[in-house]
Amino acid sequence: MTSPDVLKIEAAIGRALSVAVREFYLNYPAELRTATTGYEDDEGNTITECPADNELCDSADGLIALNDRRPGGNAAFMEANQFILGAGGCGETYWVDLDDVKSAVHRFDAGQDANYSDDVAGSLAEFARVLIGSCGNP
Repeated sequence: MTSPDVLKIEAAIGRALSVAVREFYLNYPAELRTATTGYEDDEGNTITECPADNELCDSADGLIALNDRRPGGNAAFMEANQFILGAGGCGETYWVDLDDVKSAVHRFDAGQDANYSDDVAGSLAEFARVLIGSCGNP
């Protein structure tokens, strides 16, 4: 992601990203784009996912869509300081508090209020390391 991408995100959400979030996206770990994990769905099909496509979206337009706070938008129910990073295939949503200097990562499941989220990692960098560690390269 480039500085203009980050500025585009900030303009869309109406506030600055935290330093930790900004630095993370400007130095996005390449391993998140290439690491994949696979699983079988209910019909026996093998599904392959990449963290850059799901849990830690690496697209400025994708992040803008995830953080759309307009009525009916993905983040219409989120508070201004809550920034969605990505979502999993089962409805789980990963986010950070833009007012948190460490950028701890939280997760809530479909139908759950974001204010009752689970803590996932103490920082965005730690979350990335966990995702990379859980993936293989088939």
